[in-house]
Amino acid sequence: MNKKKPSVGTVLVVIVIVGIMTGMAMAPSIAAQPSPPFVITGEVLKPDGSQCTGVWVHITNKNTGESWDAKNASTSSYYLLVLSEDNVGAGDTLRIETSGSGCPAQTTDYHVTQDEIGDGALRTYGYLKPVSVQPTTFITNTESTIRATLRNDGPSVGSFNVVLKIDGTPIGTKTVESLNTSEETNLSFVYTPTSPGTFSMGVTVDPEKVTDELNDNRTIHQLTVQVKVMGMASGNWTTDSAIIAGLPEGIVKSAPTVFKKDETVYLISGAADGKFYGYKWTGSEWQRDDAIVSGLGDVGNQSSPAVFCMNGTWYLIAGRMHGFDGFRWVGSSSKWEPENAIVSGLAYDYMPESTNFLNKPTVFEKDGVWYLISGNMPEFTTGGWANQITFFGHKWNGSAWEDDSGIVSGLPARCYYSAPSVFNEKGVWYLISGTGSGEFMGYRWTGSKWQQDDAIVSGLGDIGNHSTPTVFRIDGTLYLISGEASGGFHGFRYVPSVQVQAESFDTGSGTYPSISGTHYGTIIPNRNIRVNRIYTYPCAGTGGHIEYAKIWNETTKECAVAKWNGYHVADYHNLTFNTTLTLEEDVIYNYIIETGSYPQIIHAPYKQLNEGNITCTRFEDANGKEYNNWIPAFRLWYAPAAA
Repeated sequence: MNKKKPSVGTVLVVIVIVGIMTGMAMAPSIAAQPSPPFVITGEVLKPDGSQCTGVWVHITNKNTGESWDAKNASTSSYYLLVLSEDNVGAGDTLRIETSGSGCPAQTTDYHVTQDEIGDGALRTYGYLKPVSVQPTTFITNTESTIRATLRNDGPSVGSFNVVLKIDGTPIGTKTVESLNTSEETNLSFVYTPTSPGTFSMGVTVDPEKVTDELNDNRTIHQLTVQVKVMGMASGNWTTDSAIIAGLPEGIVKSAPTVFKKDETVYLISGAADGKFYGYKWTGSEWQRDDAIVSGLGDVGNQSSPAVFCMNGTWYLIAGRMHGFDGFRWVGSSSKWEPENAIVSGLAYDYMPESTNFLNKPTVFEKDGVWYLISGNMPEFTTGGWANQITFFGHKWNGSAWEDDSGIVSGLPARCYYSAPSVFNEKGVWYLISGTGSGEFMGYRWTGSKWQQDDAIVSGLGDIGNHSTPTVFRIDGTLYLISGEASGGFHGFRYVPSVQVQAESFDTGSGTYPSISGTHYGTIIPNRNIRVNRIYTYPCAGTGGHIEYAKIWNETTKECAVAKWNGYHVADYHNLTFNTTLTLEEDVIYNYIIETGSYPQIIHAPYKQLNEGNITCTRFEDANGKEYNNWIPAFRLWYAPAAA
C-alpha cells in the first residue's frame, strides 16, 4: 500500500506543544527586560591562511550544551552570531566548528572572559593563535614535514610550548622562546603515518596557558583540521601491445605525449628529425592524423612535445636541442600557431655549448599551480655524463615560467638522461622518468619533495635505449607508452591490486528537518568497498526515498546509476545500481542524489564514518533554496546475485 506523503515543498519539522489549561484567572504579567546581547564574530581560513567562502559555522556552549549556527554571506569568509548573556557566561568554553568551500573541517575552543562579557562581544580572531597547518594530505610509510604557523596580534609573550597531535596522540612538541607583536613563527614537525585513513590533526598552542595572563586570555589554544593519509599505489605494469596498435616502427628517438581534446584521444610524437607525427585513437588502434600536427613544422632536431590545456587554451611546448618552442591551438584555423609567450622564462642553455642535449618537458597542474619539469637527453659532453643536470623545475606565474627548485626537490641531481612524465593516481602524484639505458625511474610526491618509489615502475623493465614515457588514461585505465632511440613504441597497462575489505558504506541515520531535493557531494572510503545497492533512511511516517543516485570517479570515469521505480515496488527504499562498483580506498567519488518525500538528513557539511567520510558540497531543495550542510542519510551495500 502506498504511503501518504506530505505535500512537496514543505519542510518537515517535528514540533511538540504541551498546553495546560486551568480555570484560574491569570494575573497581569510584567514584561521582562531582555538580556544584553552577546555578539560572536570571526573569520574562516584555509590551512594555508587564505580565505574560505560559503562558510558553515556551528557554535556550541560546552558548559550548557546549547548550540547555534552562525550567519554568513555565501561569498564571505566572515561569520556573525548574536546571542544574549543568558546563553553565555564568563568562564564558559565555546566550541566553534567551521568548514567552507575547499576548506577542511576545523574545530577551535574559546574560553570566554569576564571582560568579553562586559564588552558584549567575542571576536574570535584572537591575539596569539595558530593560523595554518600544512600539509593535510600524507602517504603511508612516507616521512613528511608538517609546518604550523603561529601569529601574535597582541602584546609580546615569552616562552611557551606548541604540541602537534594526530587523533589526540602527541607526535611532537616545540618551544617558542618569544613572539613579539605582529610577528609570525613557523614550526616544523616530522610525521610518518603507518596506515591510511582520515584523521584529525590538532595544533595545541601553550597547553600550560602561561600566555593567558599576558594577553587577557586572548590566546587561541587549539586549531584542528581533518587530514587524509593515502595508501601508496599497489599494482603492476603489464605489457599491452593493443595500446600501441597502429603506431609505426620507424620514428627514430620517438618521444610521445597523449592527451584528450574535444572527446578525442590524440598522440603526438617528436623525433630525431625535429618533426612531429600525429595520431588519434579509434577505440582499437591509433590512426594517422596529420591535422592534429598542422602548423608544427620542423623545430630543427629531436623534438619532444608536451600538450596541455591552460585556462581553456591548448598549448604545445616542444623541447628540442638547446631550447623550447611554444605553440597555441587556433580553433578557427584548426592548426597550431607559434606562441612565444608560453615559453617565456624557460632557459635555453642549461649546459655548456660543448654539450648537446634535448630538453624533455612534462607539464601538469597541481594544487592550482602549473608546473613544468624538464629532463634532458645528452648526446655528448667533454666533462663526462656526471656533469649532466637531470631535472629542471619551473612554475607558471601568469605571464612566464620562473625557476622552481622545490618542484624537483628529491629528484637525482646528476645522471645520464632523463625524460619525465608526471601523473596522479588515487590522489598521489607520481613521476616516472625514462633513462639512457632504457629502464624507468619512479618517484612519488610526499608533499614537499619527490621520494624514490620502485613500486610505481614495477613491471616496466628495460625497453632497450633512451626510454621516453607518457602516462595517460583511456576509459579509466592507466596506460604508459614509451618511445625509444631505435624507433617505435612500447605499450603498458597498469593493473591495480584491489582487495575488497567491506561491503557497505553507511552514513547512519539522520534527523529532521527534511525536504526533498538534489544533493551533491563527495565520498572518500578508507577501505575497498563493493556496492550495488543503495538504501534510504526515511523520516518516520513518510515515504522518504531516493529517486535517482549517481556515484562516479572523475578521473577513472567509473560510474554507477540507480533509478527509483515507484511506490508500487515493495522495497522502494532500496534501489539497485546498473553495475557493481568497487569504491577504492582513499579515492574521491562524487555523488548526485535526488530524493522524494522526506528522507532523513544529517545536518552537517562533513561526517566522518567508520568506512571513510562524506561531504555535502551543495543541496538544492524542492523550493530552490540552497544549503551546504544537508547530507542525505543512506547506506551503500552489496547484495549477491540470486541463485
